[in-house]
Amino acid sequence: MACLDTTILIDLTGKGGARRKKAAESKLQELIDRDEHIVTTRFNIAELYVGIELSNDPRAEANTINEFLVSFEILDFSDLAA
Repeated sequence: MACLDTTILIDLTGKGGARRKKAAESKLQELIDRDEHIVTTRFNIAELYVGIELSNDPRAEANTINEFLVSFEILDFSDLAA
């Protein structure tokens, strides 16, 4: 299992610039090629939501992030996870 953090999620959306997006896409492809189960966490999603609220266009940013996130399983933080 590979758990993507907030930085790589932002880079994958292109918000970190073209160079960082390319590097993040390369890493993601490497994980896919290794047949990794790719996930992220509610903590990372919360950080993305902060970015949405701080953006110049929260509605457009929310649409971009929400469309992007459908590709990933989101792990909840339960007592078992703790």
